[in-house]
Amino acid sequence: MKKYTKKYRNIADRLIEKSFPELRGKSFKIVEYNFTKTYGGFVPIINWLGIHKRCRNFSKVELEGLIVHELCHMKDFESMNFFKTLLWGILSNIPVFPRKKLESRVDKRVVKKGYARQRVGVDKKFDVEHPNSYMSADEIKSYAKKIGKW
Repeated sequence: MKKYTKKYRNIADRLIEKSFPELRGKSFKIVEYNFTKTYGGFVPIINWLGIHKRCRNFSKVELEGLIVHELCHMKDFESMNFFKTLLWGILSNIPVFPRKKLESRVDKRVVKKGYARQRVGVDKKFDVEHPNSYMSADEIKSYAKKIGKW
């Protein structure tokens, strides 16, 4: 497991250095998990970036797409106070929570940062618990073309 978390850490550190200067020096732990269907997630307050064990065989490009998406979430949580973060964490686990709006906003930021192709690579493998919560590969590609990032 340590071999994989080290690989993920190297990718995350490189992405932070290149595209997330506001996250430089932020302390967070990268962990592997095997208890949900989602490929990745960021747990605020304890600052864990989790990556599912099924991602061990992802290509570097696919891992970049996954990790950059989670780094965008991390950036969002940086701007929230403790109580807002806690409330978001509770509400986002309620099935009727409007995740599509939140996840689409994050995916659009992934595209704006120049990682549309990487994010599309991850989308092709999605079989997550909330399949309608994320932009599809076609939506990402269309948006990226529209703003000149494809």
